[in-house]
Amino acid sequence: MKRISGKLIGSAAVAAVAVTGLILWSPWGAAEPALTREQAEQELLARYSGQVESANLANGRYDMLLRTDAGLYAVALSASSGQVESISRLEAAEKPLPEILERTKVKTLLENRATGATVTRLELETPTDADNPLYVAELTDHAGRLLKLTIDAYSGDIQSEQEIAAPPTNDNGSTQPTEAPGSSSNGQNGENPDNSTKPDDKGNQPQKPNADEPVRLLSEKEAEKIAAKSLADAGSKVEDTDADLRTEDDGQAYYLVEVELEDGREASVQINAVSGAVLSTTWDEDKENEDDENT
Repeated sequence: MKRISGKLIGSAAVAAVAVTGLILWSPWGAAEPALTREQAEQELLARYSGQVESANLANGRYDMLLRTDAGLYAVALSASSGQVESISRLEAAEKPLPEILERTKVKTLLENRATGATVTRLELETPTDADNPLYVAELTDHAGRLLKLTIDAYSGDIQSEQEIAAPPTNDNGSTQPTEAPGSSSNGQNGENPDNSTKPDDKGNQPQKPNADEPVRLLSEKEAEKIAAKSLADAGSKVEDTDADLRTEDDGQAYYLVEVELEDGREASVQINAVSGAVLSTTWDEDKENEDDENT
């Protein structure tokens, strides 16, 4: 009996040693994780789009920082299975600032808003009492009314509309046709009654508006016609014109009209936006010569 008991005790001891050895040797007892850092990042990016900023292994899991379009996230990912155990947002992404609409786009929106409307002034302003920058526009509608509008510079939405001046009316209340600045009832288009012209204006300067009447700016088409007429002696017909309304430092408005002739020459004509007077004419070759002198 003593021999049998000794054998049993010896067998139990050997079995215990064997089990301990298996535990220490077995793959599941290894210190190395099942996933490398690169594999863990691939597992995470397969589930979420973004960029992994850091990944640290601790206690059988990867603690990772994931940057996405929505913000920065803390992610816990199992080092053995690759499953996401937890995810939480640490900070939200900053919203990009809206872009200010281009002047040409705002001008097109206004002219498309009403058939026959002509934008005579369009400036970008940032009032102190407004959250957003605003475009301030003046336009003449098909009835000849001069309107002032404020437009949200981000969305293009009209914030306010005010009538500055209405077209003159007859005694019976009907609206008189609005004449362009410089045009006269005798059809002379601003020239002297005897069809004579001053040597320095070549017949293209409209008459000055009456001081009692509200100031009205020329439309782009009117400025383009004046610019084209001023180049009647250039030796080539006008092929294309493009007018841009601008403002001097002293507040005086003027048009800079780019004129292209059929022979390929180009000129810039500066015109007073109120009186229609031609202030200057610069040809492209003159600009090139000035650039050469400055270099």
